[in-house]
Amino acid sequence: MDTFVEKLNNNPIFQLSLSSKELFHSNFLAWLAEDKNTQALFKKILSTWLGEDTFDYNTDCMEVKREYKNFDFSICEKIINDEESETGKIRLVLENKFKSIAYKAQLDNYKKKVDDLNEEADKAQCKLELKLKRLNTAKFENWKGNAKLPKTKYILLTLAEDFLDKEAVKQSGWIIVTYADYSKTLHDNLALVKDKFYKELLEKYCEFIDAFYTYTNNCLEKIKYTDNWEILKNEDFSTLRCNDIWQKLVMHQCALQLTKKLEKKFGKDFQPIIVTSDQEIWGENGTENKDKLFMRVSYYHGEALLELKYLIPQKGIFVLQQQGNHPLRAGFLDMLSKKPKYSKEHDTKNWNEETDKIIRGAKLATMVPPKKVESEDKPRYNSFGVFYYNDLNTVTKNIENTLDDMIDNINQVINLVK
Repeated sequence: MDTFVEKLNNNPIFQLSLSSKELFHSNFLAWLAEDKNTQALFKKILSTWLGEDTFDYNTDCMEVKREYKNFDFSICEKIINDEESETGKIRLVLENKFKSIAYKAQLDNYKKKVDDLNEEADKAQCKLELKLKRLNTAKFENWKGNAKLPKTKYILLTLAEDFLDKEAVKQSGWIIVTYADYSKTLHDNLALVKDKFYKELLEKYCEFIDAFYTYTNNCLEKIKYTDNWEILKNEDFSTLRCNDIWQKLVMHQCALQLTKKLEKKFGKDFQPIIVTSDQEIWGENGTENKDKLFMRVSYYHGEALLELKYLIPQKGIFVLQQQGNHPLRAGFLDMLSKKPKYSKEHDTKNWNEETDKIIRGAKLATMVPPKKVESEDKPRYNSFGVFYYNDLNTVTKNIENTLDDMIDNINQVINLVK
């Protein structure tokens, strides 16, 4: 029997997917929707996910769009004027997460964007109809009162079986479909595809999805929190050039465990808010997110990272960062957008003084101490841009101990800055 790596290396569909791991799957779904040989299968997929008779995909008045307004996959109304087609209201949005994880904040932004775009489309259509009918354009002022906005459907297609915002995403109106669900729906309805060549392509695609999904989730289930961070290095995923996917999934599983520990320590009312960037934390003048915890999982310079953050109003953000197999870092991200510009001969001295002033002003000198350099009379910090950091340990601890250290240190900082 072929190994996991052999199965995928011998699968031409998997090899084609490597050029763009998420875009490929959205393009594949668009192909199912647009090709006449597979349209019946695509309609069956939609009815399975959305419920029978809740969405009628009609190619005469609808069109599939790829990356339209930055949505991975969408179905829009097709407006035909004088034999030209225009994009109308958005009827369905599918967000594809094969190599990344969904966040509620991102999905909420998509829904708001759809509402705004649908209002614009309805407004434009109303104006056009009045013009064609040569009616008084004053009636256009009341377009909103007569607006006919669709109940747009939202689908999240995800490789991850579990993720941080899962329940909140469900409650916000997104239908969650795993890649295992997707493959099963394809398998169960292959009889709708009559052409032998098309059917063979679909079978290869399903084999790829099944193998990848099953092996990935089996590996995740075997993780023990007494393991060290070396588990981020997986030879099979590295061989297949998918180590980024594996590392992010591992870090998200560790983030789920950290969330449980935080709830036990601080209670349900002090749970971390999931963010994708620091801009979401700053708020207005760096004050509106006071007394809140934030969590981020990302992938940077070839290694996944997990961050727990706490805003210190009008000064900066304290960061606990576990990246790859490195020791846990304590860091500080100040409110400066970039390093101050000093004349070259005074760079080191002035930058060190500015750094020291900011960190001491935030009462974090004990958490983020400077790196001592004997040849200089001023302290110097490990830094990356305006992120100053210090390794809390000389060695890397196992996952469980690292997560406990993150909680102990964030608690210490909360008490320090009060």
